[in-house]
Amino acid sequence: MIATGNHFFDKVKVRITLNPDGSLDSAPQWTTDDPNVTLTPTPDGLQCDCSATGDIAALATVTVTAPVDVPSTPDLETISEAFTMTFSHSKATSLNPTVVEVPV
Repeated sequence: MIATGNHFFDKVKVRITLNPDGSLDSAPQWTTDDPNVTLTPTPDGLQCDCSATGDIAALATVTVTAPVDVPSTPDLETISEAFTMTFSHSKATSLNPTVVEVPV
């Protein structure tokens, strides 16, 4: 797992960069479980911009998977990582008035 529970304030976009410790068979594929998160990966799949439309209070999960060669066999194996996050914007939700007595 890359990271868990990251909360981003006042950001419309974050970038995840992969740094594989070996070769990949093809570009990683990016998915999310939240329809309010838009994913824009680079052509090689090693970076992905994640943006949210509005506030996402619950954790959104972004998952990246990639096939890798298994050196001892002709088979491919799939590796994956998950990144969870929430987004919010610091828009006013209350005026939070205070009342104090003013001496006359």
